[in-house]
Amino acid sequence: MRTDIQIQEGGSGPEAQTQGSGGFSLLETLVAIAILTAGFLALFAAMGFGLNEVRTARENSRGCEILSEKLETARLYSWEQINSNGFYPTNFTAYFDPGTNGADPSGVVYTGTFTVDAAPGGYNYSTNMRTVRATVSWVSAGVSNYRTMHTFVAQYGLHNYE
Repeated sequence: MRTDIQIQEGGSGPEAQTQGSGGFSLLETLVAIAILTAGFLALFAAMGFGLNEVRTARENSRGCEILSEKLETARLYSWEQINSNGFYPTNFTAYFDPGTNGADPSGVVYTGTFTVDAAPGGYNYSTNMRTVRATVSWVSAGVSNYRTMHTFVAQYGLHNYE
């Protein structure tokens, strides 16, 4: 009678456990950590950039609000007031948060000018019109910014102008 004996390689010792294991090597783990770190750094950099852009947009919007406010007040002046020197303030200061009136030194300070000049010449109505110009400037994160707006004021108003 013949008996066949088969011997299986690997057995049940320590050699059998290391051959079929599906774990990650140290090098693969370090590469994965480096990739994740780079991803998180890029995410935080993008968030910082986005927050700076939001701050810049808010400061620009506030600058335009200040200019609009100054030009709207010019609409309330009479022709005599527009033409008189010293009636309207030529220099002004405004703050990012108008409620603080400068009490918060961390906020942005806007400085501006308000001028009334003769309208562009060469037209028959230029003696009855004035150019009102407001300019505001501020410094944010070491960068100087400015905005300018202008409008025209007519002696008889726009609706009655002849």
